[in-house]
Amino acid sequence: MLGAIRHKGFIPWDDDIDIGMTRENYEKFIQVSSKEFTGKIKVQNYYSDNTYPLSFLKVLNTAYKVKENRSRNKDSLNGIFVDVFPFDRMPKSTIRRKIQIFRFKFLNSYIEYELGWRSKNFKNEMISFLINIFSNKKITFFVKKRDKIMREYNKQKNLIIIIYPRSTVLKKK
Repeated sequence: MLGAIRHKGFIPWDDDIDIGMTRENYEKFIQVSSKEFTGKIKVQNYYSDNTYPLSFLKVLNTAYKVKENRSRNKDSLNGIFVDVFPFDRMPKSTIRRKIQIFRFKFLNSYIEYELGWRSKNFKNEMISFLINIFSNKKITFFVKKRDKIMREYNKQKNLIIIIYPRSTVLKKK
């Protein structure tokens, strides 16, 4: 809805439904839905589909085939979907927030590139080169690291919330 207000109507590239929830409810949703959804309805995140690089999950109806233009990975599950985003907390300090967002975006770019969701360009090639030259870790290590970064400040009681991956920061006035 925010995008529709910002763009004064329908957004051509945003043709799905987005749902957001607190991290606690998001984790509960993963646990419950993995048991409750059967058959053609699937929960897709990296841990259920290791070809899926995004930092949020999708609930898919695989009875229908939908190809996302940005995915070059032919092995990834697909179908009509709803995006489900966790709401995570951010540090109060502006500098720490910027560092937090940078760390997330750096790893997120690497993961999405390596799993076929980002096109080849200089920035993505350099990030991949730097990580691969200094580390022999598998992609799962970096996905867990990105998840840890997203959750890092969730024990704080401040009212600064971030919605990854767009790094939308919400503050209570």
